[in-house]
Amino acid sequence: MNGSKVRWLLPNDTYIEKQVSNISELLLLLQMVNVVSYEAMSYKIARIEMILDDPIWIAIIFE
Repeated sequence: MNGSKVRWLLPNDTYIEKQVSNISELLLLLQMVNVVSYEAMSYKIARIEMILDDPIWIAIIFE
């Protein structure tokens, strides 16, 4: 498995899990925006967390 795991946590308690090849680039892009659009819905980013499991992964929590 290549890349870093990112879990997008939606307000309805579901999530989308993806592998991202360049986590630094993704985090930089997320700093530039307040809202992310997915399947015709827009979500405000509440916070971003690093989860210290094995392997380490990133959680992006939406409001």
